Amino acid sequence: MSKTNKIIGITIIGLIFISLTSSSWIFTVANEIQNGEEEPEFEIDTDPDEIDEGKKRESERVVTIENNTNSAQIKSILKYSDQKDDITMDISTQNNLYIKGLYKSHTIFTQINLQFQITFYSIIEFEDENENGIYEPDLDQEIQEMVLDSWEDISYVNSSAHIFTITTTNDVFLARIFAVEGYTDVNGTIIAPAEIKIDFEFHNFPFENETSLLALQVKFQTNAAYNMKNKTRGEDEGYAENENSVELEINNAVGYFAWAENASADGVDIKVLSSQFKDGASGKFMYLNYPHATDIIHDPKIGFVSDISAFYISGFPLVMAFSVIGIASLALFIKKRKLN
Repeated sequence: MSKTNKIIGITIIGLIFISLTSSSWIFTVANEIQNGEEEPEFEIDTDPDEIDEGKKRESERVVTIENNTNSAQIKSILKYSDQKDDITMDISTQNNLYIKGLYKSHTIFTQINLQFQITFYSIIEFEDENENGIYEPDLDQEIQEMVLDSWEDISYVNSSAHIFTITTTNDVFLARIFAVEGYTDVNGTIIAPAEIKIDFEFHNFPFENETSLLALQVKFQTNAAYNMKNKTRGEDEGYAENENSVELEINNAVGYFAWAENASADGVDIKVLSSQFKDGASGKFMYLNYPHATDIIHDPKIGFVSDISAFYISGFPLVMAFSVIGIASLALFIKKRKLN
């Protein structure tokens, strides 16, 4: 073998070695923990039986947290993968409460950047004129609108999950957000690593009418297409049931806002109805509708799912596949040189 061919062979072997060893890298990032917070009392199971062990490992993510008085950021990457699969959730209470999601997934074949912002704008008390349980601004009488624009400082604790508590200054509305690194059961609801769970709580809303209902206005801004679904990705995968969702889809990636079909109103399960999308000045909006009650608790989720996993062969990273191809090509090259 000539000196040039030896150099080429050594170079190829070196590249293959880098590819093979890079697949075993595990990125570990320490979580930023705020001390001194009292741990909330939740039943948290970080190893739910409903999820296959192989799926649990493949889905694990490394999560980092930043938290300030009126903003927080949740960042996560796949733990056991060379594939760029990054999720960022920015939470802000500057004026309204909003969650901005960004999903990036890059391979040599495709590049995905899916982003959206979901804003929880106001609570509307209304008289249901046509008695369908859904707020329709053109038909129903609005009694009052409570704009959600005044918030206490964001509280954060790192228990078996990352937990943020966000409350309006009048204590009427509370959002508690859970982020996890692996499939986790929180009070009977399983959270996937690529999603966050949100508890909505309404307490002592100052009703002006004894028969009125409530509607939570939710606004969407995104670069993706909108779809209303009566079955969620969690239901498709078998770890959730009785959910509806809005899916925001671009290329092979989907962001979603999902919610339980039922909520608790003064201890009684009630149906949560949603309105159709309506066009707004800078996006679309919809209403989630609730009954006349003192205490209401509801369970939405926000997350991402991508079909980019198709570029992996039975859990075998694409870089590994190319490494095998490289080894085979090198062997054929050497054999051909010997025959010549």
